[in-house]
Amino acid sequence: MGARSLAAFWALAFLVTWGAGALVAVSTQATLVNGVSIGRRALPLSLPGAIVLLLVSGSGPAIAAIVVSAAEAGLSGVRALLSQVLRWQAGLGWYAIALLLPTALTLVSTAIWVVATGARPVRWLPLPTAFQVLALPLLPWGEEIGWRGFAQPRLQAGLPWLPASSVVGVMWGVWHQWPLLTPATNGLDFAGLGIFFVYIVSAAVIIVHCLRQEDARRCVIARASPIDGHQFEHPGPVLAARPRSASDRPGVRRGSAPGADGAGGPGLTLAIPTN
Repeated sequence: MGARSLAAFWALAFLVTWGAGALVAVSTQATLVNGVSIGRRALPLSLPGAIVLLLVSGSGPAIAAIVVSAAEAGLSGVRALLSQVLRWQAGLGWYAIALLLPTALTLVSTAIWVVATGARPVRWLPLPTAFQVLALPLLPWGEEIGWRGFAQPRLQAGLPWLPASSVVGVMWGVWHQWPLLTPATNGLDFAGLGIFFVYIVSAAVIIVHCLRQEDARRCVIARASPIDGHQFEHPGPVLAARPRSASDRPGVRRGSAPGADGAGGPGLTLAIPTN
């Protein structure tokens, strides 16, 4: 499974994300980070500077995957990793559905949340912030290249797909919690954290279950989170970043060891098979 490579990948992903994000979390732009408030001795930071740091922070998994791939197999390893992005596996219409369906899922999941809790949402359909709109073409790739493009195939070289995708889900979920390690965090919500981990591990399993059926069908993945506005989070990149077998990667033998955000709310993940 490449325990050293995976450990190096995850540690580097977390350090890049935490390092860049922590600078924003302790700055005058701290409110851009979920669960963080502006402290008394906030570091002066311009909005453009904060946006650049958050883009780097959100791309921590991809940056780590590129660095570790280069260390493993040089430029050919990086090319093999990034070539997955070009493998479009569905027609353009399905990508449009992947972009628009999260809005519908958000309405449904919000309705379920209202019925289950009796609470009233501030808005039924949270609108994306300017940063979310700017980050939409970048940050999903910054995560998926790392989780599904790098970690999943390496774990799956030594484990069945289900435990491999579950481990990736846990890595993914822990990575999202980097704001808890900043001095400006507002504290830990254990119930919300538990719901989030159920959600994100389930999403990791569903995504891989769909993608492993590549010989029989293609799938569109749409995810929605009704509480924090992240229905715009990952609607599409997983279409192209399917897990690759170990034999597809340069220098790796089969069977050998080859957020900028915080915790989100409960959500739905839907996989749609296409012909």
